Amino acid sequence: MARGRVPGPTGAVGRPPGPFGPSGAAVSSAESLGLGRSISLISNLGSVRHPAPLLLHSDFLGEQFDYDRIYMDIVRWEGAIPYMYLDTHKPPLVTVGAGNMLPDESAAEALPFNNAATGRPATRTEKVHAFRTVAAMKGSLAAKHYRLSPSIELPEAKVKELAINRIKTEFIPQIKKLYPGFDGFPAPAREAILDIAYNAGVGQPEKVVHGKKHKATGLYSFHRLKTAIDAGDWMGAARASHRSSSRPDRNEWARKLFERAAHLAALRDGPSHNLDFLGAHLKLPVF
Repeated sequence: MARGRVPGPTGAVGRPPGPFGPSGAAVSSAESLGLGRSISLISNLGSVRHPAPLLLHSDFLGEQFDYDRIYMDIVRWEGAIPYMYLDTHKPPLVTVGAGNMLPDESAAEALPFNNAATGRPATRTEKVHAFRTVAAMKGSLAAKHYRLSPSIELPEAKVKELAINRIKTEFIPQIKKLYPGFDGFPAPAREAILDIAYNAGVGQPEKVVHGKKHKATGLYSFHRLKTAIDAGDWMGAARASHRSSSRPDRNEWARKLFERAAHLAALRDGPSHNLDFLGAHLKLPVF
């Protein structure tokens, strides 16, 4: 399991968007792939509505992450706890928010905790007391068991800021070491890879130290997944994305993200799709 996380979501789990109808059956319409928006065109027939070309709003070519949505997905699966708690790491680590590990008292002191009872900023003494008290507790308990009285808690905006900053400065740079072409992957595939990394950790590759072999950990341990991704086989990646430590609905969600990437790649690479993907020769339909 990833360092700094409490298993389970805090919100309701719904069916994520993807190329599936209400019954779960695959569908192939552009709308099901998030491509159903339209644009206004002017022809000799007047103003008409026509589906916009794929690349005007596609998941290809370096589309920037929607970090607000990414954060909501993290909260959905990981939870977001405003007070200090112990994660599932062995030994357990003091953590806050959506898996933000606090290595020592100084890290806790640096954060803008508030006293939930008074509403005023928590003092250094309160922060240190909370850190030491939680650190001394038993690990792997439900998060509510770590809430002290009075509780010192982070503002919601700070919890979100910490999570997004961790994605930008920790996870994505480390993922790119394993997948240098990450920025060019379809957005659903990038989101699925990020979810696996956030859940299982980025980890380390297999290595030998002083003659002793150490197995790959985290994202690096998904060998079949890497083979599929390196080949651009997103359906293969979907089949290889299962995590034994993850809940079934989370595994299904990641699988469907990879399947969405496969559908988008098929649209991009199909023989009838002859758009210039750098946009230099992208032309609107003529009526």
